[in-house]
Amino acid sequence: MIESDVLIRKQYEEISRISDHYSLNYIENAVSMLMNGASNYEELNRHFYLWSSTDKIVNFRTPEGAVQATLSFILPSEDNEQDGLGHVWIDNLDILSASGGSLTIGNRGFDAGAGKPDDWVPEARKGRPIMKWEDKYPYCGGGDRYRLEPANTSSQANPRYREGDSRRSLYICNPTKEDEGSWHYEGTFAVESDAGYTLTFEAKLDGKLKKGLNTVITFLDDEGKAIGTFDYVFNRKSHLPGGRFQMAMQCDAIRYAVTGESVYAQKVKHALLYILNDFCQGAEHWLVTNLRPEGSDSYGAVQGGRLLSSAAVSYSFIKQAEVFSDAEKKRFYGMVEYLLRYMLDLRDRTEWTAYDAQAGCTNWQTDMCAGTGFMMMVLNDFPNRHTWLYNANTILKAQLELNVNPDSSWPESIRYHHAALERFAGYAKVLQNVQGENWFEITPLTRMFGFSIEMQTPAYEYFSGRIGTPPFGDHALGGGEEFGSFAVYLEDVEKVDRRLADRMYHTWVAAGKPYKKLWGEGIALENIMGPGDLYVPTRSLELSSTDQFPQAGIYIFRNRFGERNQSYFAIMSSPEPIGHGHLDQGSFILYKNSIPLVMDSGIEGYFDSSTSWHISSYSHSCLQFATKFTNIPKQGTGAINLSAGTYSLERGWADVPRTSRVLEVTRNDSVESITIEILNPEGKGRHIRHVSFVKSPELYVIRDTVEDFDNQVLFTLPVASKRSVLNGNRIYSHGVYGLDLETAFLTPLHTIRLEKGRSTPFFDSGEEETCMMDYIRAVADAKDGFLTLLHPKEQGQPEMQVDILRDGTVTIQAQDKTIRLVRDHYGVRLIDSALEGVVMQ
Repeated sequence: MIESDVLIRKQYEEISRISDHYSLNYIENAVSMLMNGASNYEELNRHFYLWSSTDKIVNFRTPEGAVQATLSFILPSEDNEQDGLGHVWIDNLDILSASGGSLTIGNRGFDAGAGKPDDWVPEARKGRPIMKWEDKYPYCGGGDRYRLEPANTSSQANPRYREGDSRRSLYICNPTKEDEGSWHYEGTFAVESDAGYTLTFEAKLDGKLKKGLNTVITFLDDEGKAIGTFDYVFNRKSHLPGGRFQMAMQCDAIRYAVTGESVYAQKVKHALLYILNDFCQGAEHWLVTNLRPEGSDSYGAVQGGRLLSSAAVSYSFIKQAEVFSDAEKKRFYGMVEYLLRYMLDLRDRTEWTAYDAQAGCTNWQTDMCAGTGFMMMVLNDFPNRHTWLYNANTILKAQLELNVNPDSSWPESIRYHHAALERFAGYAKVLQNVQGENWFEITPLTRMFGFSIEMQTPAYEYFSGRIGTPPFGDHALGGGEEFGSFAVYLEDVEKVDRRLADRMYHTWVAAGKPYKKLWGEGIALENIMGPGDLYVPTRSLELSSTDQFPQAGIYIFRNRFGERNQSYFAIMSSPEPIGHGHLDQGSFILYKNSIPLVMDSGIEGYFDSSTSWHISSYSHSCLQFATKFTNIPKQGTGAINLSAGTYSLERGWADVPRTSRVLEVTRNDSVESITIEILNPEGKGRHIRHVSFVKSPELYVIRDTVEDFDNQVLFTLPVASKRSVLNGNRIYSHGVYGLDLETAFLTPLHTIRLEKGRSTPFFDSGEEETCMMDYIRAVADAKDGFLTLLHPKEQGQPEMQVDILRDGTVTIQAQDKTIRLVRDHYGVRLIDSALEGVVMQ
């Protein structure tokens, strides 16, 4: 297969490149110097890049009245060389805002300057500390020149470097307890009052400090008076994470299988021992304290399951290579035993009902049980092997049989649908090879591929003309990476459902023929399995509007599928809560000419201050009820932030509930519509959202009716626009790739305004570091509701003309066509020569 398929050959070439990244000597040094603890930091620094990071977990809130701030890094005198460890290096400062970009802090990477760093000054708080502008690698920071994988941006900062700047860091050393040094920001930087932020930086700590590096942010009011501080103490010892070798380990195992050269097997052995040793320490911390080790998310049970999966596949290739001594094999088995009890237990699940076996399980248990099962299929002399294996099989099979929805979706967001699908499919392929049981045939696994196909968004120029999937919930709009597993399992699906396999192939091609991301927690072997581009379909792919995915809560209107001028509209309404879902009932996205104009902000991470923004209804195209609460407890601090918190409430609005009800869907050749009921989560109040998609002229009519509620409501529309212009009750949004959007409110408004809000990168918004959408926010009395027109149009085309007659009839002229519109029950009635009498309600 490697020789016969050019795409798979490219995958193998990349695997070979990764395999060559770390030498055997480098990995052996990691084992002897770090794992076995034989060296001090002076020696370690000659061989390794050892730095620590705050990750995106340090969240804080500015006090009311704050307009600017300054910052200091302080090494307290208790940390000094005379009494132990008294030095530290600092690099890559950043402060992220919840809904906007990074704060404007001069020279935050400390790389710019001449003789001294721009914008930063050393300060001897007492005694004679040593401060310098470091330029020697690895102490200068700037990133590990040997690092294989990029930062995981969901939890880790990914600094950018300005071209031409050298790599520098700030150094502080306290020689004695009489010394205390610091670096202080020379000016001030602007902040918003009563707003959430996330502090990130990197630091090099050659061991544990007694107190730790103290970061002090001082907040100032408009008169320059200090009105509060935020103090954060960092004391994460710098080390070489075991996960650093996880991808290379798999690639070395594949190279050994192909070449038979023992050096690759030796590398796999040392990597296995190093990675498992590192992970077992993190697992122990979790088990003892039920807390992340110093805030790190890398040692959770779900990560343990993924590690066991990749470790099992790697070990299977070198199992017969005879590279393990008896002592090394005993240690390896001992660490596997320790992690198995982190994953599962030995209660016999085969005696349980399928329901009881999977009760309470989520995608976490999917990874945990897959790792357990993979490892037990490889270690055929492991104690209690069959109990571990059969328990894992029972739970995984029960999850497939009972958790996959009737509409073929996994009961979590689309991102997690694909994550579960990849893990189940990989496990099923190995299980069939080892035990002969075909889960592609006897479980709902195969039809999960069909759900993904139906969700696909138009091929979009920003992502090089590739398709994606709608970013509802914990997901992000991208260029089809989620379809990377399709090529691997075409043959398995073809044996069960040839038509579905053909649809998978066409979808994979539309996604740019991707393969799975090569990263440590994935299975690299899968990228060189399957027929890939050698598969020959017999049918084409056709997709149309659909209401066949009610459990997923996603309803889609399409027009001109497969053409460059394709239109696409997707709206969220789920009858049950969606795992990893957002507070987004009634929110929608839309494309014209395969270009997104209204979009969901997605999710960037689970730990920083932006999380509440992305999950809250305030970042979605929702209608929100005014909250009845007046005393809102402010949130925005703490190490972990996994919910919407009080982001909407702080602004006066209740988040929408996690469920809603579809009242009606109608479809015909000219107009398609949906009507949704969303209840006020705080009590009385009922919102009916009706959307009509008029195909020609292309127009969206949104009618929001609110009943049994006597207060104000907020309508939000996130637009992929570089610049929006407000003119009365109308907004003209200048989009990208030659597309614009007109928005017109036809009912009375209290207020209407424009603001910016962050999103995952999906268009060139004109911002340097953060993608920012234009947010249209309109407030009205509940009794008036909203009647809103959205007119996506090509740049240069005439603007929409709207007239409202005395009897309430609305006349709309767009794209050389005229439509008359009247309200009808909860919907609207659209009347023109082609749509005479069509009622959408």
